[in-house]
Amino acid sequence: WDFYKDNPLKGRDTILASVCPQVFGMHIIKLGFLLVLIGGVPEKKQGISIRGECHLLLVGEPGTGKSQFLKYACKLGNRTVMTTGTGTTSAGLTVTAVKGG
Repeated sequence: WDFYKDNPLKGRDTILASVCPQVFGMHIIKLGFLLVLIGGVPEKKQGISIRGECHLLLVGEPGTGKSQFLKYACKLGNRTVMTTGTGTTSAGLTVTAVKGG
Protein backbone atom coordinates (compact mmCIF):
# COMPACT_ATOMS: atom_id res chain seq x y z
CA TRP A 1 0.00 0.00 0.00
CA ASP A 2 3.02 2.26 0.19
CA PHE A 3 2.79 2.62 -3.58
CA TYR A 4 -0.68 4.22 -3.31
CA LYS A 5 -0.25 6.16 -0.05
CA ASP A 6 -0.46 9.50 -1.90
CA ASN A 7 -3.48 8.46 -3.97
CA PRO A 8 -5.58 5.79 -2.16
CA LEU A 9 -8.43 6.05 -4.68
CA LYS A 10 -6.03 4.89 -7.40
CA GLY A 11 -5.28 1.85 -5.23
CA ARG A 12 -8.99 1.21 -4.82
CA ASP A 13 -9.46 1.42 -8.58
CA THR A 14 -6.66 -1.10 -9.09
CA ILE A 15 -8.40 -3.54 -6.77
CA LEU A 16 -11.76 -2.96 -8.49
CA ALA A 17 -10.21 -3.56 -11.92
CA SER A 18 -9.11 -7.01 -10.74
CA VAL A 19 -12.62 -7.95 -9.59
CA CYS A 20 -14.59 -9.73 -12.29
CA PRO A 21 -12.17 -8.51 -15.00
CA GLN A 22 -14.39 -9.75 -17.83
CA VAL A 23 -16.84 -6.92 -17.00
CA PHE A 24 -15.40 -3.53 -17.96
CA GLY A 25 -16.07 -0.47 -15.81
CA MET A 26 -19.04 -0.61 -13.43
CA HIS A 27 -16.85 0.51 -10.50
CA ILE A 28 -19.79 1.32 -8.19
CA ILE A 29 -21.29 -2.14 -8.76
CA LYS A 30 -17.91 -3.78 -8.21
CA LEU A 31 -17.36 -1.81 -5.01
CA GLY A 32 -20.72 -2.88 -3.59
CA PHE A 33 -20.07 -6.43 -4.75
CA LEU A 34 -16.72 -6.49 -2.93
CA LEU A 35 -18.20 -5.03 0.24
CA VAL A 36 -20.83 -7.77 0.28
CA LEU A 37 -18.21 -10.47 -0.28
CA ILE A 38 -15.83 -9.32 2.44
CA GLY A 39 -18.53 -8.20 4.86
CA GLY A 40 -20.85 -10.23 6.97
CA VAL A 41 -21.60 -10.57 10.65
CA PRO A 42 -19.47 -13.09 12.56
CA GLU A 43 -21.36 -16.07 13.97
CA LYS A 44 -20.42 -18.93 16.26
CA LYS A 45 -21.78 -22.34 15.40
CA GLN A 46 -20.82 -25.24 17.64
CA GLY A 47 -17.91 -23.21 19.02
CA ILE A 48 -16.49 -22.44 15.57
CA SER A 49 -16.32 -18.82 14.44
CA ILE A 50 -17.60 -18.34 10.89
CA ARG A 51 -18.72 -15.43 8.78
CA GLY A 52 -22.46 -14.90 8.64
CA GLU A 53 -24.54 -15.14 5.51
CA CYS A 54 -24.34 -12.40 2.91
CA HIS A 55 -27.08 -11.79 0.39
CA LEU A 56 -26.71 -10.04 -2.93
CA LEU A 57 -29.52 -9.15 -5.32
CA LEU A 58 -28.56 -7.93 -8.78
CA VAL A 59 -31.33 -6.41 -10.87
CA GLY A 60 -30.83 -4.80 -14.24
CA GLU A 61 -31.16 -4.84 -17.99
CA PRO A 62 -30.11 -7.92 -19.96
CA GLY A 63 -26.46 -7.94 -20.95
CA THR A 64 -25.17 -5.87 -18.02
CA GLY A 65 -23.02 -8.64 -16.53
CA LYS A 66 -25.21 -9.76 -13.63
CA SER A 67 -24.50 -13.45 -14.23
CA GLN A 68 -20.77 -12.76 -14.59
CA PHE A 69 -20.70 -11.14 -11.15
CA LEU A 70 -22.56 -14.05 -9.58
CA LYS A 71 -20.32 -16.65 -11.22
CA TYR A 72 -17.28 -14.72 -10.00
CA ALA A 73 -18.68 -14.70 -6.45
CA CYS A 74 -19.20 -18.46 -6.61
CA LYS A 75 -15.55 -18.92 -7.55
CA LEU A 76 -14.35 -16.81 -4.61
CA GLY A 77 -16.53 -18.20 -1.86
CA ASN A 78 -16.44 -21.77 -0.64
CA ARG A 79 -19.99 -21.75 0.79
CA THR A 80 -21.78 -19.96 -2.05
CA VAL A 81 -25.10 -20.81 -3.61
CA MET A 82 -26.17 -19.14 -6.84
CA THR A 83 -29.80 -19.09 -7.85
CA THR A 84 -31.91 -17.39 -10.48
CA GLY A 85 -35.59 -16.58 -10.68
CA THR A 86 -36.19 -19.57 -12.96
CA GLY A 87 -34.18 -21.91 -10.74
CA THR A 88 -36.10 -21.13 -7.56
CA THR A 89 -39.61 -21.90 -6.39
CA SER A 90 -41.92 -18.96 -5.85
CA ALA A 91 -41.80 -19.53 -2.10
CA GLY A 92 -37.99 -19.64 -2.10
CA LEU A 93 -37.32 -16.31 -3.76
CA THR A 94 -39.37 -13.29 -2.70
CA VAL A 95 -38.82 -9.73 -3.88
CA THR A 96 -40.84 -6.62 -3.21
CA ALA A 97 -40.52 -3.43 -5.24
CA VAL A 98 -42.20 -0.28 -4.01
CA LYS A 99 -42.22 2.99 -5.90
CA GLY A 100 -41.46 5.85 -3.57
CA GLY A 101 -42.53 9.41 -3.91
